[in-house]
Amino acid sequence: MRDLLLGCLRAHAEVLSEPAPGVYLTGAPEGALELTAVSAVAWARHAFKIKSELPVVRPRRGHRPVAPAPASR
Repeated sequence: MRDLLLGCLRAHAEVLSEPAPGVYLTGAPEGALELTAVSAVAWARHAFKIKSELPVVRPRRGHRPVAPAPASR
């Protein structure tokens, strides 16, 4: 799951490579893993736009998530 989220961040045209994006375990409510993705962007005003363009990944038991194709720009 971590690799999937990192791949989505790295594939986004407006996410900076330095400092490198990261994905962190921030909780485990009711046995579910809660991950937080963090990245740097060139323009703070674009942060919410970029966040809304990234997928929300909620895999089900026995389901292997697949990273979406990067958006063409």
